[in-house]
Amino acid sequence: MSKLLTTVKWDMKLQYKYGLYIVTGIVTFLYVLLLMPLPENLLDRITIFIIFTDPALLGFLFIGALVLFEKSERTLDALTVTPLKVKEYMASKMISLSILAMGSSLIIVLFSHGFSLNYLSFTTGVLLTSLFFTLIGFIAVVRFNTLNEYFLTQIFYMGILNLPLLDYLGVLKSPVFYVIPTQASLVLLRSAFGEVAMWELLYAVIYLALWIGIAYVWAQRAFYRYIILKHRGGLSGGVRGWLQT
Repeated sequence: MSKLLTTVKWDMKLQYKYGLYIVTGIVTFLYVLLLMPLPENLLDRITIFIIFTDPALLGFLFIGALVLFEKSERTLDALTVTPLKVKEYMASKMISLSILAMGSSLIIVLFSHGFSLNYLSFTTGVLLTSLFFTLIGFIAVVRFNTLNEYFLTQIFYMGILNLPLLDYLGVLKSPVFYVIPTQASLVLLRSAFGEVAMWELLYAVIYLALWIGIAYVWAQRAFYRYIILKHRGGLSGGVRGWLQT
């Protein structure tokens, strides 16, 4: 546990150094300015839309930038001969980026809504959404070496994962959207601002947690295939140790 905490602190320092906190702060400030003058009949709806996209973009885009930087600096090669395990490396990225997303989201709703919402549902929705998109971004980025290549995949991933917004915005209603994990994210966020059915709430927590588990296993396998085998050409002793769970 102490090793993980140390790694999280180190990741947060690097994220600050790379300017991720400054970028997030600027975007958060702009969102607050956008939301504060809105009338009540629009405020909740637009806030949910913003909060849904904010941790999604933070998780997906920032994990891509961080991993690509570490690949270019050969940091990942060096990590394979340290006591740090793959699960700890991934967990540190997930935790540190979720803290960033949570901080941004909380500032947005505190300034726009105060305490007039269910913060348990809100923080659960933001946390699970951030974890999920960080893992999806991790899966997408490990096979690429440049940001341009990685950003092209955003069209595919975001195109599919943002489909439930069609249901939320009333453009297209269909139960098929409940198959897509991000529908669960929207249900959790809606429950923070109003009433949702109990079955929807249970579906949202269980289904999104299940997909986080699936994405975590997928991300580990992708890391092994595209990082470890590609850069090491096989399982050296250090790599075997890094893969231990």
